[in-house]
Parts: sequence; structure tokens; C-alpha cells
Amino acid sequence: MQRMRPALLSTLIASALLAGGGIALFAITSRIPVSFGFVAYGPLTGSLFAPDGFIVLTTPAIIAAVIAVVGAVGFAGAAGFAIGHGRSHGPAE
Repeated sequence: MQRMRPALLSTLIASALLAGGGIALFAITSRIPVSFGFVAYGPLTGSLFAPDGFIVLTTPAIIAAVIAVVGAVGFAGAAGFAIGHGRSHGPAE
């Protein structure tokens, strides 16, 4: 079995940390209550608009999701490179 290059190993670790951190940040930031402006005519000014299944994501939650996706893609790419590089020594027999 071949040893993994230090740069590849550090890329795998950094990508895994990015993905895990992004998931944790998304879990935290998606629970923040969100309020946004809603303009209605007189009789509806005191009512609350809360439809079922409606989720409003905040900017930090979207950024956390992007960080998680970038980490997952980086991890998958580095893992694929490591697996492919380990098998590409010499012609196939």
C-alpha cells in the first residue's frame, strides 16, 4: 500500500472540515427566526402570515450551505484523485 501525499491528505482533511463546519453552521443558522416586510390593506394588518411548509433562509444559512457543498465537492474530488492515482501505476494487464 502506498503512502498518501501530504498535500492530498491536507486537502482531504480541510475539505472534510469545511463540509462538517458548513453543515454545523447551517444547522445553527437555519433556526434563527426570520422576519420580513409584508404590506397588506387595513383588515389584515394584525394577522400573521405563516403558511405550512414555507421556509425562509437567511443569508448566513445560504452561505453555510455553500460552504458545506464546496467542502463536499472538494472532499469527493480529492478522494477520487487519491483512489484513481493509486490505481494508475503501469499498464493494465
